Amino acid sequence: MASLINLETIKITAPPLNTYQNLYAQAMPPRDDWQNFTKNTNKCAFLTNSQNQSFCIRLCPEWHTALLFRYRHGPITDTKFQIIAHELTHLLLHTEDISFGMQNCASLALSKSIEAKSNADNWGDFIEEFSTPRQM
Repeated sequence: MASLINLETIKITAPPLNTYQNLYAQAMPPRDDWQNFTKNTNKCAFLTNSQNQSFCIRLCPEWHTALLFRYRHGPITDTKFQIIAHELTHLLLHTEDISFGMQNCASLALSKSIEAKSNADNWGDFIEEFSTPRQM
């Protein structure tokens, strides 16, 4: 995923402010539609498969109201960082929206670990938890 982020252009757009109520962001289908670009297919490496896919994430008005990162003693809520990570996993890992929110994702991981590995919010929470600075 890091290689794709470093080598492929990911366009960030925004819809008109009066659309997409109660939605933080949306990953738009790549040129070749939804598929897993990280797999080796037809004897091509994943970076070859991902070329010219027109990756795009649409940031909706709700995204602007989210915190940048989670704070140690702050509310457990989606953050700008987690939302972007969530949407990137749709584009690059072909994840789904099975469950939302940290508590629901933790329950999913305990009860259905295979589904949790395909859930975008589980990935978003994991990436944020282990890659962002912890603020006091």
